[in-house]
Amino acid sequence: MQELQEFLDKQKDLNFKMLEDMLSSQSLQIHNLSMGLKSFQHCLENFQLKRRSRNKNLFKLYSNDEASIFIHLEKDIQNIYCKSEFALSISLRDYSGNLTKNEEYTVYIKLFSADKFPKEITVNSQGKPLLLGRTKLLLKGKGEFKKLQITEQSSNFPLGKFALVLYSNSPDVQSLILENIVVQKKK
Repeated sequence: MQELQEFLDKQKDLNFKMLEDMLSSQSLQIHNLSMGLKSFQHCLENFQLKRRSRNKNLFKLYSNDEASIFIHLEKDIQNIYCKSEFALSISLRDYSGNLTKNEEYTVYIKLFSADKFPKEITVNSQGKPLLLGRTKLLLKGKGEFKKLQITEQSSNFPLGKFALVLYSNSPDVQSLILENIVVQKKK
């Protein structure tokens, strides 16, 4: 009787162990599937971002269908005021959404009109530089354009808006085009 009880206890322990192993492998499979779906979702969103641009002419100037990484805006742009400093936090990511840290790239920033046929705007109505600050950034992974200033409000230009273009001369990097940038009168 004692031996039967010991045998049943061992069998019970083995059954519990087997169930635990099965549950843990299933939860691992579910976790891996979940991670795969998230990665696929990032890829899809990035693909849509790559294709989406309202100003087709600006996109033609700065797009690169062969690019394997893209410039990503890390924080949304808050209100921009004339002659007030602002910053742009950016990163370089692959189309799976992963941060790329292997190579260093130079990223530039330019200001364009919001016209159907956009023009680069370098000076304001007084003939002074329109975009002030460091407009060139050596980037490996993440970085920030700090202390940028736009010296005239956008309402003084056609359509009352600007487009900011962040680009690299590298064929590996897809540009970022930020449209409908409104620069308000200084507070």
